Amino acid sequence: MKQAHPGAASNGAVIPIRSIPDFPALSTGAPSASRLPDMATQDMLTRLPKLDDDGCIGVEMDHIVQRDGEADLKFTGTLLASTAPEFRGQDRWWEYRVYRTSGGTYVFSKTGRSILDDESDKFEAYLWNAGQGDWRRGYLQAQKLEEALTSYFKFDSLAKQLYVKLKVDATVRLK
Repeated sequence: MKQAHPGAASNGAVIPIRSIPDFPALSTGAPSASRLPDMATQDMLTRLPKLDDDGCIGVEMDHIVQRDGEADLKFTGTLLASTAPEFRGQDRWWEYRVYRTSGGTYVFSKTGRSILDDESDKFEAYLWNAGQGDWRRGYLQAQKLEEALTSYFKFDSLAKQLYVKLKVDATVRLK
């Protein structure tokens, strides 16, 4: 398995989008695909903002990104950043992730977690690749990566944390 990008840490690792090298394809013994747990647990909640896949940031590997009501996405790529809120006794929370596939497509993922017995976790993901913008195929319509990110994740506090980790300027410049 490839080593993490220099400077990557298990919690809050940041890999600037513009500085990620093109990784060569995995040649032998690729690890089995990383997949998030289907349901939240109390243990996951109390470890927030740490996520189970924080150690995978900057490592090219196989991933499976779940989606409700649609086919899951399976790809070889790199988890660029992830974010979750601090633990403050909540029963529900969001987890945001951004991946880049080895082919250059970006995968934006939102996971809604709940530890309540009568609620299921929710999985959503969209794709972005410059020059592609067909909503019917699950691609976000935007010319620039920054536009695609803010179109999908919007501007809640968790999204703003994600933009900082990605070194994306999501501010509006006034004259």
